[in-house]
Amino acid sequence: REEIAEQHRALGKMKEMAASYGYDISGPATNAQEAVQWTYFAYLAAVKSQNGAAMSFGRVSTFLDVFIERDLKAGKITEQEAQELIDHLVMKLRMVRFLRTPEYDQ
Repeated sequence: REEIAEQHRALGKMKEMAASYGYDISGPATNAQEAVQWTYFAYLAAVKSQNGAAMSFGRVSTFLDVFIERDLKAGKITEQEAQELIDHLVMKLRMVRFLRTPEYDQ
């Protein structure tokens, strides 16, 4: 019971973080851009809960592929735009290490 309550609190904090960037993540992603952004918010929240410790991102490509392929088929994005979404995500993931507090390295 307490674990579920803690998960609800964590989700609330994640929603607040996303809202500070102008996003409402209370619903599922509806397109590739949102799927990438929502995934990044989840990663930031996870890293923050570990005080900046590195963590595996997992096989997110199988998840994002569904959104990207759907948007490509619908003509909502081009292959170049899809590649840019992934490139920007990778750049953001690499920047996380610079967000660590000095205490983390001690």
